[in-house]
Order: sequence, then structure tokens, then C-alpha cells
Amino acid sequence: MNRIIQNYNNSKHHKEQIEITLSKLNSLRSQIIELRIKCEKLKFETEKRNRKICEKCKKEIRKNEKVTFKNTSKKITNHFHKRCFEILVACLN
Repeated sequence: MNRIIQNYNNSKHHKEQIEITLSKLNSLRSQIIELRIKCEKLKFETEKRNRKICEKCKKEIRKNEKVTFKNTSKKITNHFHKRCFEILVACLN
């Protein structure tokens, strides 16, 4: 009889441990989801901040199609598409 009670208490203890572990697991899953959302927001903000907009046509400039203007202190002042810049130069001539 004593052995049966001991087994019951052990199984009860294991069940409690499993419930505690599952609770911790669910908490960690929630934290992971929150961190993924934060990472996606940061990624979007970084991409948004790094976008270059053409001064002439006001459209986004992709890689390898930009001309950058710098002032005398080497600070970037304007960005243009190569084609938009060519049109501006042609107008000056």
C-alpha cells in the first residue's frame, strides 16, 4: 500500500513538473514571437531609412542607378537616377 501511495505522489510530482515546463515553453514561444515582430519592424525601418529618392522624379533609386551630389565638405546633398541626371545635364548645355 505504501508503494502505491509513493508511486501516486511521484506521478503527481512529474505531472506538476511537466505542467511547469509547458508553461515556461509557452512563455518562451510568446517571447520569440514578440522578438520576431520587433526584428521585422527594425528591418523595415532600416530599409526605409536607407532608401534613396531621386530629386528630379521623386521615385526610389535602386542600386547601381544613382548619381550622388556632394557639397565641398563631402556631405551628400542630392541623389538622382542616372537617366534623370543625364536629362538635367542635357538641359544645362
